[in-house]
Amino acid sequence: MFADLNLTVPKTWDELLAVSEKIKEAGKTPFYYSGKDTWTLQTIPHFGFSQDIVQSGKSFPDFWQDMNTNKKHYAELTNFIDTIKKSKDLIDKGYVNKSYLSDTYDSAQQAIADGTAAMHVNGTWFIGEIIKKFPDKVNDIGAFPFPLTGDNYVNISPPGSLSVTTSAKDVELAKRAVDFIASAQAQQIFAEAQPGIYLNKKVEVALSPAIADLNAALKDGKGILHWQGNGELYPYGSFDKFMQDYYAGGKTAEQVAQALDQETAKNAKAKDDPNWK
Repeated sequence: MFADLNLTVPKTWDELLAVSEKIKEAGKTPFYYSGKDTWTLQTIPHFGFSQDIVQSGKSFPDFWQDMNTNKKHYAELTNFIDTIKKSKDLIDKGYVNKSYLSDTYDSAQQAIADGTAAMHVNGTWFIGEIIKKFPDKVNDIGAFPFPLTGDNYVNISPPGSLSVTTSAKDVELAKRAVDFIASAQAQQIFAEAQPGIYLNKKVEVALSPAIADLNAALKDGKGILHWQGNGELYPYGSFDKFMQDYYAGGKTAEQVAQALDQETAKNAKAKDDPNWK
């Protein structure tokens, strides 16, 4: 759609709004939200959170050391809160599908594939779904970091790990299984089923245009560890449900961040953490 409308990839928030307006004028939906699957409502604020980490001047671990010892709080993360607001600004400007709170992740894939919507904010697994369901559309879809300041980052979720317990029925067999899964042979099978950016240099994979776009950003040093599940010491509650409540008018953006702090404090106190006395 960007090519059809002669649009360039936006680097700033203002550029994104200008692009969205042109897409709307062309009779298309600029952004597709899939609010029935509430986990997808968290994606845009992630980029603001990353800006707060970058602008703090601290490393990822040091930033979270402050968060995990009650020295810094979600309610103090100005970029995070501002991006929560920006995600609703897109709705208020008419740039989002009208039934966004009842639309699904599956319908988002359909909308992007058939070209009725231009953009959906999600992870690389979204392209994996497109490859499976709409293979003839994969080469028509690109990707870019969500634009806020011009200095934009791709969020990276590190892969999971495999381990063998000493109480396993057959430790040596389990080790062999893990070794195989980690081998280039097995990784090649994974890569052919879901092409992506693999760390094993022996794995050969043809990147789709969207993944290639993100890989280029990473090579430029514009990658940052995704905050959820990689930094916090204590559960912060249901961020997705808080976002849903925000869109429905039950919370302000500030109250969303405060709710994360309240849940964090509750769980820290339950563990008798002295930092929350």
